[in-house]
Amino acid sequence: SVALSAQTATVTGRVADTTGAVVPGTKISVINIATGAERIVSANEVGYYTVPLLPPGEYRIVVEQPGFKSINRTGIILQVDQRAEINF
Repeated sequence: SVALSAQTATVTGRVADTTGAVVPGTKISVINIATGAERIVSANEVGYYTVPLLPPGEYRIVVEQPGFKSINRTGIILQVDQRAEINF
């Protein structure tokens, strides 16, 4: 039998501003287009975030931080066992 964990994908990345400085505490929302399910994480003190155990499918990622324009990235397709690195 195949373990359930093998049927998921992970999104990871780093959030930085236009100068390349990290932006800790940024809110990252990962939304499954098909189901509407939303997972919310925050970037850590060095700007990195990870959202594990996502079902394969199409996603939209919204990045929000007070004082910055929010970023809305669509059309992100995750495959089984994929580890997608998406930096902002």
